[in-house]
Amino acid sequence: MNDGIDPFPENDASPAQAAADWFARSRSPGFGRDDQNALAAWLDQSPDYGEAYLRVIELWRETESLHSHPSVLKVRDVTKRRYRATSRRRSVLIAAACACAAVAAGLGAMAYRDAAAPKPVTQVFQTEVGQTAHIALMDGSKLTLDTDTTVHAVIGPHKRELLLDRGRVYFKVAKDKSRPFIVTADGRSVTATGTEFEVRSEARHFEVLLVEGRVRVSQPASRNGGVAGDLMSTDLEPGTRLVGGEDGRWILARAEGQADLAWMRGQLVFKNRPVGEIAAEMNRYSRRKIVVSDARIANRSVFGAFMAGDVDQFVRALIDSKIARIQSQTDNSVVLTAP
Repeated sequence: MNDGIDPFPENDASPAQAAADWFARSRSPGFGRDDQNALAAWLDQSPDYGEAYLRVIELWRETESLHSHPSVLKVRDVTKRRYRATSRRRSVLIAAACACAAVAAGLGAMAYRDAAAPKPVTQVFQTEVGQTAHIALMDGSKLTLDTDTTVHAVIGPHKRELLLDRGRVYFKVAKDKSRPFIVTADGRSVTATGTEFEVRSEARHFEVLLVEGRVRVSQPASRNGGVAGDLMSTDLEPGTRLVGGEDGRWILARAEGQADLAWMRGQLVFKNRPVGEIAAEMNRYSRRKIVVSDARIANRSVFGAFMAGDVDQFVRALIDSKIARIQSQTDNSVVLTAP
């Protein structure tokens, strides 16, 4: 757990304040396993906490669209007319005013919309390195969590929302046209009503694989140089993979069938992939890491199927194929170099 952070909010904090604090913590790089357990324990204390946490998630998703809200535009114009300071000071004031107006507009709209709604149910699921898990949600949807994955699920009367903090999840969504199933990850959203798809979100990597049905993938247009407040969206067809780059651009490609889903059976299948890339994928499933120190090995493409997390199997295959040899090894790592 992060030093200096209490495991639970102050007793006098309102559910909304506490939920905002927890959500901010969950987005920080230092949010560890102990913090995740403390968040789950806090959510279990009261249904009010789950409702407050849902509102924070919705606000986070909708903030981008509020830049063009009428109240924000009005504050911006008033601020421009009122302040005649330097351009730097004026821009700071305008930015601050617009941010406040956006948050106020979002909170007001959600408070009005959710005032009479039944309380949603919030749950947090997670797996450790090398683990996978099968989860059944209260709406009948089924989730398969990959290694080192954390997901927040909020099932309400009008929406089903999931926040994928990190990792990979395969979703088999129960059909319910009245309640969209929305997965948010890295500022992007994937919306479905009844379908099967996979979402992967890690550092500098976002990916959606559609197996059955249809989904819509959306992200703020500003990530790709567009107008702030607009959304960039696309509908995927079955058998399609979408990869989102750091520059906000999308790459669409055909999926590789069952090879893409082999991880759900405990296998990793690679077709003409660089050894360095395969080693990085294998490392996700093991605390003993493979280190490829030689570029001649890292860039060599190979085919293979390996048990997820079985470092020794992968290393033996490279040695038997005379692709690499072991330079050094410890309990925590094995370093490979050219033979």
